[in-house]
Amino acid sequence: NVGTLRGRSGEVVEMVKRRRLDFCCLQETRWKGGSTRTLDSYKLFWIGCEEGISGIGIIVAERWVEKVVELKRISERLLVLRIMVGKSVLNLVSVYAPQVGRSMEEKEEFYISLGKILTSIGTVERVVICGDFNGHVGVTADGLEGVHGGHGFGSRNVEEDMLLEFADAMDMAVANT
Repeated sequence: NVGTLRGRSGEVVEMVKRRRLDFCCLQETRWKGGSTRTLDSYKLFWIGCEEGISGIGIIVAERWVEKVVELKRISERLLVLRIMVGKSVLNLVSVYAPQVGRSMEEKEEFYISLGKILTSIGTVERVVICGDFNGHVGVTADGLEGVHGGHGFGSRNVEEDMLLEFADAMDMAVANT
C-alpha cells in the first residue's frame, strides 16, 4: 500500500530492485485512468479512477514482460495479470478492498467481482492474490484452521470475517498478513 505513486514511482522501483522482486502488487496508487509505463527495468500496469483515489497496479520485471498473456483491468480495486511461467499460466490478482467505513454494499460488490474473476480462471492455471483487504484476521482461527494459520494479530473485524469466509468458500488460505 504505497499511499500514492504521485512523485514516488522511482522510490517504489528502488525498493522493488533492492528486494529483487519479479512482481510487486501496489495499492492506493492514486493515479487516474489505466495504462502501462516503463520504470527503469520494470513495467507498471495500473488502473485508477477519475477521482484519483484508490487505484492499483502490478510492477513486472523486464524479463517477464514478454511472458504477459493478458491484462484485465476490472476496476480501480481489481486487476488481473496473466503470465506464462514455464508451461503454466499464473494469474496474479492485485486487490484493494474497500476500507473500513465504506458501505457494506461496496464491500459485497468487491467480493462478488473477485469471486467472478476467480471462478473464471481455469483449474489448471495458478492463482496468487496480493493486496490490501483492509482488515484484521485476528489471532485465532476460530473454526477456520484451513484458511487461517493462527498467526495473525489483534482482534478480527467484520471486513476480515468477510475475507476469511470468502477464502474458505474459494478453498484458499490467507498468508503473510
